[in-house]
Amino acid sequence: MDQFSFIPNPALQRHLAEAMYQARFAGRLREALDLPGNFNNLFVKSQIQLYASIFEALIDYFLDSHKTHPIVQSLLQERVFKAVRHALASNTRIMCTDTTGSYDLVPCREMLRTRNLKEIQFAKRLSTAVTFGLIPANDAPFVERLYASRNSIHLINSAARAFTPDSAESSDAFRALFRFLTHLRAWTPPP
Repeated sequence: MDQFSFIPNPALQRHLAEAMYQARFAGRLREALDLPGNFNNLFVKSQIQLYASIFEALIDYFLDSHKTHPIVQSLLQERVFKAVRHALASNTRIMCTDTTGSYDLVPCREMLRTRNLKEIQFAKRLSTAVTFGLIPANDAPFVERLYASRNSIHLINSAARAFTPDSAESSDAFRALFRFLTHLRAWTPPP
């Protein structure tokens, strides 16, 4: 748990440490068993899933912890349009016709809505984390690929993409995670 002692949430510290330990254990077990070919995929998939989840948890935790910062607020704010009922007389209809057909035009009011982080694609959260200085820009492409690999583990995605887990990627994830943890320990949010 010492790796995550800089996080003030003890429950998150424990879960992150457990995930990291499990990922390392899976790697060591894979090496010790020295199984041929695809038998190793179980271990590599587990590592990819765990390392990607650790990155995502840390990024989301720190973005959420600083949700009042303008950089994070710009990620969370979404412009939405809400229909304004009774703006027109009840019998009034405004129609528009173009090459795709005819459709009703509805009076709307523009509003800002604050989204939950999980509603936002990971690539956008990652990009904001880079802008915020939370993650080094040179590590972001790897983290995005790791996250895509994690999503490719799902069987339908795996079959569609002919995904084969790469043990080098899990090893790179371990090293990238240590760089990220070192960076986070020294990180301070921008003013």
